Amino acid sequence: MNKDFAIISGLPRTGSTLLVALLSQNPRIYGEGASALCQLMWDVQQSCHVGTAIAANRRFNTEHDIISALPSLYYKDVEQSIIIEKGRTWTHPINFDMWTRHVNSEQKMVVLIRPLEDVFKSIAALRIRNDWQDDLYLDLLEKGGEPICRAAEAIALAKEAFPEKLLLIDYRDLDKTPLKVIDRIYDLYGWEKYEHSLENITCSNPEDDEVHGLLGMHTIRSTISTRELDVELPDHVKRACVELNALVYGD
Repeated sequence: MNKDFAIISGLPRTGSTLLVALLSQNPRIYGEGASALCQLMWDVQQSCHVGTAIAANRRFNTEHDIISALPSLYYKDVEQSIIIEKGRTWTHPINFDMWTRHVNSEQKMVVLIRPLEDVFKSIAALRIRNDWQDDLYLDLLEKGGEPICRAAEAIALAKEAFPEKLLLIDYRDLDKTPLKVIDRIYDLYGWEKYEHSLENITCSNPEDDEVHGLLGMHTIRSTISTRELDVELPDHVKRACVELNALVYGD
């Protein structure tokens, strides 16, 4: 596949939709919502390890042949030469290792982070706007659970396993100095520079938030502005944020 891939991962509510919209202003770059590619590649990998048919038939290259072909099949209708592959699960070392073994051994990844207090507040505010009926935080605090704890744990593992391949970008920098952030990403991947605009920002391939059950989850504003998060976190959530911030930002 004659394409370059940029992987964007990290915590939820860290501006990935905005970042993809900005990068996609470049006619050479294609971006859409959260991808299913990581899960598809993982499922194929697991299927190849189940049973003995592949080994019995001495199909020693079949696993690699199928998995390495999946990106080109997934994005077969994309004409742009650069594809943004976005997904929170890529930061987990076993998933990133799968990509480097089957697609690109030199792959680098952008990881978006944000103080966990703001992540929790953003999700809570979104849920409140959608008339959430359950506890706002209970499922978010489950160890290894989606969408926060597992992502934070994966970031910590990635920082330990392959720090030289990561570019960590704080949401606050994306909010305050977005063009500098974009320049850092261009430098990371060695792309030819393009003049991006901070006016009339639009999402070329918006996600259907009805599928997620949270309307407005991936809505972006036409210009970058800070939205006040008028949410007061309970004490037990604040304590959890201290631990999760240590994972993401370090001691």
